[in-house]
Amino acid sequence: MRGRYFLYAVIFIIFIALLEYPPRTPVVTSGASPANTGWDGTSSLMSMLKSRGYRVYAVTDWCSVADSLGSLNSPVIAVFISPEEPYSSGEVRCVSKVLSWSMSKYGSASLLVADEGPYTDPILKALNVSVFIYYGVTLKSVKGDPYPLALLKVPGGPGAGTYRLYLDYAAKLSVSDGAVVAGRTLRGDLVAAYEVRGGFKAYVISDGSIFINEVLGLSSAQYNYSGFASALFAWLGSPDRYVVLMESGKYTPPVDELPNLITRALESVGAGSLSAIVTLLHPMIWFPLLHTLILMADNELRALLATSMFVRLASLALGTLATIFLMRMAVSFGKAETDKALPQVSEVRVIVDTPVRKGIIGKKLKLGKEDFVALYELVDSVLKKTIGKGLKEPEIVRVLSSISGIDPRKAEKYVRDMNALYTKATRGGLRPLILSWNRKVKSLIRESDEILSKLGAALTKGEGVEKVLRKV
Repeated sequence: MRGRYFLYAVIFIIFIALLEYPPRTPVVTSGASPANTGWDGTSSLMSMLKSRGYRVYAVTDWCSVADSLGSLNSPVIAVFISPEEPYSSGEVRCVSKVLSWSMSKYGSASLLVADEGPYTDPILKALNVSVFIYYGVTLKSVKGDPYPLALLKVPGGPGAGTYRLYLDYAAKLSVSDGAVVAGRTLRGDLVAAYEVRGGFKAYVISDGSIFINEVLGLSSAQYNYSGFASALFAWLGSPDRYVVLMESGKYTPPVDELPNLITRALESVGAGSLSAIVTLLHPMIWFPLLHTLILMADNELRALLATSMFVRLASLALGTLATIFLMRMAVSFGKAETDKALPQVSEVRVIVDTPVRKGIIGKKLKLGKEDFVALYELVDSVLKKTIGKGLKEPEIVRVLSSISGIDPRKAEKYVRDMNALYTKATRGGLRPLILSWNRKVKSLIRESDEILSKLGAALTKGEGVEKVLRKV
């Protein structure tokens, strides 16, 4: 019973915790994308840059940008914050083309990489930036948690100086000749570096979380995330001259793009062919669709919850019913079947080939409720033939312990368990709670064998039981 109440308590605590957790802002994409308005997106960074006078564009295809560079009319600041998908060699060449164009036409270009993952290293290598990100090496704070406090330096321009910022699961950087260390944790781990080659500037941070919506909204005088971002972009390029291109394609795709995924998949292999079916079954096709559909449903539900009292009450009622249903499912988990009452046996018919005896000798893999009933009747009959008392008789514990030498407390528990389970098996009911009849029956077989063996009627060895039952 204690286990059941503990389960109820855990479910109740989880339910209260969900009520206390603030609702998320509806989003159409995930990750550090400027299209993500949720806590982990970078839409606030884009808004902040626009408010400071920058022209900012979310880039979903760098090769399309590389094919229409004339329309930019400004030098470029390329921004990559924690992309979640790899770049092909062609995409890397397109990024290089965009920055090379900016250098050749305007004599300047800038790059910002804030990433704890492996996907931006090919871009850094292609641009000859002397910084490498050690993906998978998570830095720790002086207390041992993955939120180290770092000192990050902005080299020059408005707001230049050193900022104290907490990082979140940051990776480790290494630098070679040409790069300058710009940030370390209090433990001395390198987390930021910059490089200047003529008109080209690159700044690399091994953590993208310092630019996400949640921390930009929590900036304070002591931990000034928005101040750091503003000063860093001022060093990368002034708003009256530069255009900012923010990576936006290497995250979960926007809703509007999902139909195109299926269309392109069909066109690439031929509509109606077996290959098209195989392609559509691939997780890269259906999982983004499923994920975004769930997000859309979540957004719609949250909007209704915010505007409709009826929907809130209906959701509370459904949630309560679902919680009760899940608790009942958890309580009944592991049962071989429902606790329907078995017919009461009016005459004990224990014979040598009883089902539980066959199960024991034949090493039956899974024992159920009927096997326990057979076990009970078998033990009850043997006890009556050997000591003259059955399991339900008041003096069975005293007689059993005095004749067999079994500890009285152990004998009392065994008799109580056998009788309680027999009542449950034959009449039904919730108590006692049985998560697995198979395990319980096997446990009672071992206990029964120990007791009957001391009476000369072994249950699992030889013909002890058979000899006792054949006595007239």
